[in-house]
Amino acid sequence: MTHPCAHHPPASPPDTGSHHGAGEIAWSLKRIYPGLDDAAVEADEKRAAALVADLVEQRQRVQDPALSPAAWCEIIRDYERFQTIAQRLRAFGYLHAAVDQKDSTKTALHQRLEEAQQRWSADLLFIEVTLRQLPKERLQALIDAPELAEYRHFLRRQRAQAAYTLSESEERVLAKKEIAGRRALVRFRSEYAAKMDFGRFEIDGEEREVTESDLAALRYHPDRDLREQARLRLFETYRSHLDVFSFLYTNIVKDHGIDCELRGYARAMDAENVPNEIDGEIVDALIEVNRRHLPMIHDFYGWRAKQLGYDRLKTSDLYVPLTKEEPRKIAWSEALDYIDRAMRRFSPEFAARGRRFFEEQRIDAPPRKGKSGGAFCYPIPEKDPFILVNYTGNISSVVTLAHELGHGIHFMLSWEHEPLLQAYWMSKVIAETASEFNELLLTDLLLEEITDPAIRRALLGLMVDRFLGTVDRQLMFTEFEEAAHKRIAAQPTGADALGEIWTDLCKQHYGPHVDLLPPEGNGWALVPHFVFNPFYCYSYALSQVVVLALYATYKQQGADFVAGYLELLGSGGNGTPEELLGKAGVDLRDRAVLERAYSEFERLLGALREEVEA
Repeated sequence: MTHPCAHHPPASPPDTGSHHGAGEIAWSLKRIYPGLDDAAVEADEKRAAALVADLVEQRQRVQDPALSPAAWCEIIRDYERFQTIAQRLRAFGYLHAAVDQKDSTKTALHQRLEEAQQRWSADLLFIEVTLRQLPKERLQALIDAPELAEYRHFLRRQRAQAAYTLSESEERVLAKKEIAGRRALVRFRSEYAAKMDFGRFEIDGEEREVTESDLAALRYHPDRDLREQARLRLFETYRSHLDVFSFLYTNIVKDHGIDCELRGYARAMDAENVPNEIDGEIVDALIEVNRRHLPMIHDFYGWRAKQLGYDRLKTSDLYVPLTKEEPRKIAWSEALDYIDRAMRRFSPEFAARGRRFFEEQRIDAPPRKGKSGGAFCYPIPEKDPFILVNYTGNISSVVTLAHELGHGIHFMLSWEHEPLLQAYWMSKVIAETASEFNELLLTDLLLEEITDPAIRRALLGLMVDRFLGTVDRQLMFTEFEEAAHKRIAAQPTGADALGEIWTDLCKQHYGPHVDLLPPEGNGWALVPHFVFNPFYCYSYALSQVVVLALYATYKQQGADFVAGYLELLGSGGNGTPEELLGKAGVDLRDRAVLERAYSEFERLLGALREEVEA
């Protein structure tokens, strides 16, 4: 299944009182199961185990090379029934732990259900492995069979991964060991980071305990010294745990390298490219185009320093709004109104789906200690998805909420039109499409309606910063991963060496007008995706490029664009990114599409300069 969207967007300074109307906005997971110890959870665990046992008994039948398309359809449907139950159980545990990492009952449930899902999946590996090991002409016959039409792209994915698949016994051993191996490290990283103590910190004259999200939020605070001290506290806290994060990351990379060696991937990134259905040449081209535009980014940082009255920027200055007045906070209800109207004028159907998240208590909004930072949307088989945000009332919080609602509507449409094995198993590039498109819909509405100069500058600055964060910074992350994976594969590598790679890349991407704070070399440790999903980050950048191209088409076609766009979202993972986007007129191999993103960035820069210098 596509990993839930999980990122750490810039947020506002923490609020010492209310959460701007979002304080009581907590999700109710009773829509999935009535409670943690409800009998329905145990019943579904037994159902999943029974489906696994039944499928395992059919191993010999599955491995019959003459098995008919109709018989294969029965097997795949039973496999899909298992996945529906197992992924729902897994989501239930994950969502409980996400809002309260300090509750041992919830984290234990998450661990138990995660491990059960891994054991079951290991027992059923033979199904996909058998498909991948079929003679090419036999697998192609299944792909073309009318009985299997609804699963055609699921079968095409098996064909694409055939060359990198080991024997069934080898795949089973790897999957079994992953329970106490890589996945255990991933889970440990998540729980460990959520429990870290960032101490007490004085904000606007009031000292209180702070979380990682609180400190990250202060990058927007108007007080330069406070911003710097907050960033130092954040990095220094991670530095005090650097031996743990270094151990975790280097072992994740070693595990990834072993997997690549066993499977025959030519480069470390291919382990992501192949299941993501993206040619590595497309990623390389995007990195190259981004590198070519670094001087424009450097010039922007120099201009930013001048507007702030500084000789040079520090990395703690990169996100501060270019306005002397702090923008007012936006109440939760006001944010919902803006987002709803932005989606409604695009498509009433689109907006109606978005409203259901609030009406059905499928959003958890306020920041809390022990709650996962950032934001995500998690799809639930046979249920509607759930959204987690950390709403702090600034314009970034509003845009992040719109982003996650885009994900949610995408998952809803996919589930309605595609079987599970093609609804959520989509390329990550496609998975980010609706979320980033939603950001643009909201931005257009806000710029049309809001006259407050402080908010307008904050919004334009945010969109510039989000482009930098979504494209340039994510590609910097990708460059770091490539360098780190090569280094760790070649020789023993500790935190200092990783810090050198990170620092060098920061200097290249930030340019001559930005000074790094002393502990900046620890920045790699703060990026959870490096552990959760190596080489995930380029998908954000490529998706942003795609969305800019799609949005330009929408601006040209207006209402005529909507039906085709909804069809794209409803296709889920029923096609490669090139195929699905090609229908919408976007050619991922066309350098002009990549360049168009930087033209849009240049346009945003011009609008921001005009607003600031007015």
